[in-house]
Amino acid sequence: MSKHVLIDEAARQAIIRDLDICLLVEAGAGSGKTSSLVQRMTALIKEGKCQVDTLAAITFTRKAAAELKGRFQLALEEAFAEEPDQVKKERLDQALGKLERCYIGTVHSFCAVMLRERPVEAGIDPSFEEIEELDDKLLRRKAWDDYLLEIQLNKPEQLESLSKIGCSPEDLYGFYETLLTYPDVKIVRKKLPIPDFSQVCSELDDFLDWAQGLLPTQVPEKGWDNLQLLINDGVRLRKLTDLNNPLNLLHLLTELNRSGAIVQNRWRDPQEAKDVKAAFDEFKEYHLLPALKQWWEYRHAFLVDFVQPAVGYYQELKKGKSKLNFQDLLLRTASLLRDNPEVRCYFQKRFTHILVDEFQDTDPIQAEIMFYLTCTDVLEKDWRCLEPRPGSLFVVGDPRQSIYRFRRADIDTYNEVKTLLKASGGQILTLTTNFRSEEAVGKWINSIFQDIFPEQATPYQAAFAPLNTVRSSARGFALGVRVISIPKVARNKKREIVNIDAKKIACFISGALNGEIKLSRTMEEKRAGLTEKPKPADFLILLCYKEMMDVYARALEEKGIAFKMTGGSGFSESQEMKNLLNVFKALLDPSDPVHLLAVLRCELCGVSDQAIWKYKSAGGHFNIYEQLPDGLDNETGALFAETFTRLSLYCQWVRQLPVSAAVVKIISDLGSVPSALAGEQGKARAGYLVQAAELVAAAERQGITSFSELVSHLEVIMETGVEEEIDLNHRNSNNVRLMNLHKAKGLESPVVILANPAKNSGFAPDVHISRSGNQPTGYFLVGKRNFYNSEILGQPVHWE
Repeated sequence: MSKHVLIDEAARQAIIRDLDICLLVEAGAGSGKTSSLVQRMTALIKEGKCQVDTLAAITFTRKAAAELKGRFQLALEEAFAEEPDQVKKERLDQALGKLERCYIGTVHSFCAVMLRERPVEAGIDPSFEEIEELDDKLLRRKAWDDYLLEIQLNKPEQLESLSKIGCSPEDLYGFYETLLTYPDVKIVRKKLPIPDFSQVCSELDDFLDWAQGLLPTQVPEKGWDNLQLLINDGVRLRKLTDLNNPLNLLHLLTELNRSGAIVQNRWRDPQEAKDVKAAFDEFKEYHLLPALKQWWEYRHAFLVDFVQPAVGYYQELKKGKSKLNFQDLLLRTASLLRDNPEVRCYFQKRFTHILVDEFQDTDPIQAEIMFYLTCTDVLEKDWRCLEPRPGSLFVVGDPRQSIYRFRRADIDTYNEVKTLLKASGGQILTLTTNFRSEEAVGKWINSIFQDIFPEQATPYQAAFAPLNTVRSSARGFALGVRVISIPKVARNKKREIVNIDAKKIACFISGALNGEIKLSRTMEEKRAGLTEKPKPADFLILLCYKEMMDVYARALEEKGIAFKMTGGSGFSESQEMKNLLNVFKALLDPSDPVHLLAVLRCELCGVSDQAIWKYKSAGGHFNIYEQLPDGLDNETGALFAETFTRLSLYCQWVRQLPVSAAVVKIISDLGSVPSALAGEQGKARAGYLVQAAELVAAAERQGITSFSELVSHLEVIMETGVEEEIDLNHRNSNNVRLMNLHKAKGLESPVVILANPAKNSGFAPDVHISRSGNQPTGYFLVGKRNFYNSEILGQPVHWE
């Protein structure tokens, strides 16, 4: 087949020709999804199917909306210039004149538009405020803290009940946030009697007694293997605790719930090692794991009952402040349209044609809103029973590109919309031509993913669709896929692996910038003045996780390569921010020795441990308002006097100035920004301090004016992280882009580097949502995660 004839040309023609048919277009990566959307919008205007002010295009991000607006305007102008038909030309001219009245934006903003028009019917305050993700995180934390304080003061028995099943409120914040993500879902829970653990206790005793007798009498030369360590730990804990107490027993069983690998030469007899391993595996399968499962199921209802009221606190807090988060906007709009036929009819006339981009990543509630706005029956409340008006709905998505469950994306909903559209006379089109990737990349991707995706779609996974590339691979240019080989590292130490990887990547980019590779450019790139010589902006480094992004930044900096980091955890992990927060906490309570010591010992003050020991030995007190002890030598005394005087001055600033002004003066007086700029990754680290001042000022504008509240506000931001970090080098756009994978949506780059091979940890699902009935039901696993692993605290019955 000629490269000039696209394999999906018929589908592309249908998009601009079949304007009276609802379409769902499954468009692969680089297939021109946005172009298809723009062409459809332009065709609707040109053919008189709608007015520009009755057209609504829904995008996933604001950035995508801005791009779509620009491309739509350009397409209208080009169509106007080329159109010979005067009637169509007049339609295009009118559209250009009223272009600002066309809605192009995110679904949340679209919902806000409708809610502001009809707040009374929606049952909300007309002056409601939309809250961004960061503000929502802070509100969630405040509601949780308020709830725990209420429990502590008025219902302490609930904390006691939680303690009796071996849990604490600190373990449950992650579960609380999960429930907040699914406010429309009914939680499945079942109250169970406490299990009988006598059988597993007896089996455990028998196993430990028998296995202990087979252990070597002396520690092996190379130490105990994993199974021997588990047996020794089990014997020790059995002696120290009363296993008749379920908490003690379950703690021991949890500790034993490991693989228990053996090294045969560390046993007296290799056969004995195999026998003990087999017995341990049998004990785990038939006794330990069933007992843990019973315990998790028993605790599940208790944990749900403890956390659910906190969700109510959060909802009441938002209501009292007249705030709606992104989820509220969707839910309120869906309810408004479902329960008010007159309102539904009004908005159907207001928005006659709905076009949706990146549908695979959108919230299930959006499907309801789409069907309510395009349906023929305004009285039917069940959106699954609705049929869209012919041509009123155009949906673009790629089920192979979705991270399902991320931001509530749901393949069940995607498949259901697909089925409903087809059943109502709509069509499903597929775009597989890829205009972005070169032929060598396309072949490699197809060879990998044809074995990962099923040949036919299933309820849980989209079918494989090949990338049909049209860019040929030119000789003499950097082509295809390259592998960065990492030599074997002892014990697979992650930090060492990442260091090697980062240095190799930095060396590759440095060499490329010095002419070691040539890049094949598209005609658009050539017209933009790009040459075959690479520049920093041609490189995109992607990491699956936030951890250790700074290692790659440091390697690039050592090579003198300009870079911009996005989506990392640098703000939260910044030592400058930790030091600043300690200063603020010390100012909150000058008599608190813990935070004062942290300030004294950090690089901002530079007081040595020896000086601190001298001060304490001389009878000094760690309070900035205390007199210095008499027996202190002059040098140490001067050091403490200067530090205490400076902190006392900061206390005055905090009391006398607006907090935002005081924070700026404190950062300036400490010299934190110049100090950060002088070190590694200086601009990024200094940017965190500037961003802290900006965050404090923003919070102050929102009414948080007390120093203690603002410190708590900043502390929560440190825990949760920030979405975007301030770039002090924003004038230079020619940077290597270094980012977390979730930040790369919609981006492209001539050279993409997949980094950090040291971590490949996947997590089992912790949520299952069923949307088959009128009321969505959810099965929620309760767990907690730390840096190394995750631990199940409770699970619903029949979870498996």
